[in-house]
Amino acid sequence: AAALERPEAQTSHLERRMAELEQQLQQADKGEELVVLQQQNQKQAEELKRLEAAKAELAQKLEAVRQDHKATEKRHKENEQKLAACEGLSRNLVGSLTKLQGEVGQLQSKQKEVKDAAETGL
Repeated sequence: AAALERPEAQTSHLERRMAELEQQLQQADKGEELVVLQQQNQKQAEELKRLEAAKAELAQKLEAVRQDHKATEKRHKENEQKLAACEGLSRNLVGSLTKLQGEVGQLQSKQKEVKDAAETGL
């Protein structure tokens, strides 16, 4: 009977040891899984940091483009005002030129009359 109890005890002990080793193996697998997850976490954190930096850079570029656009619109408005002023000045100059051409025509006509009168008087 003692001879039978001993192999049963060894079998029971080996079964317990096998269960312990299986549990350790599962924990080791979980540990490896944890390491893999930590590595993935680190990679994702680095990617997030890179994306946030890219987002900040794009935000700066967007602000620069907005400011440039605002300055361009201001220059455009100023140029339109200058153009309108130049068009008004041009119309005034055309009017003045037309008036001066009329006066030149009258002076030429008077000059001819004076010349003709002087020639006739001689």
